[in-house]
Amino acid sequence: VIEVSPHYAVVSTILHNQSTTPVHVKLKSLGDNYLSHIQWDGKDPNYTKLKDIPLSIPVSVGDTIRTTGYNAFFPADIMVGVVARINPQKTSTFHDIDVRLSTNFNTLGYVYVVKNKLQQEQLEIEKDTT
Repeated sequence: VIEVSPHYAVVSTILHNQSTTPVHVKLKSLGDNYLSHIQWDGKDPNYTKLKDIPLSIPVSVGDTIRTTGYNAFFPADIMVGVVARINPQKTSTFHDIDVRLSTNFNTLGYVYVVKNKLQQEQLEIEKDTT
């Protein structure tokens, strides 16, 4: 939520190219989670990019992406999407991964706004540990 008035609110979605969201990648091959983040590249609103996954991590098409709860804005374990494509890389040490979003933002009619009642405490303790 960016701005509010008595009757309206302006919100931003993950479809903002300057917004990053921490996520867990559920790796089918290892049966384990890998921490990363997603960032929209401004192209297709049905896909986002999974960032900073080294080539040594065995990501597979179909691996699920969920929120971590490691920030004050998104609760943990919300389904974000599924790995749709792993694009070959020749000059990078990181995968180029497209995630198909589980929400079609073009058809949203209603959304839930979640208020983190402990946000201030969370932000203070995070600030104290950095």
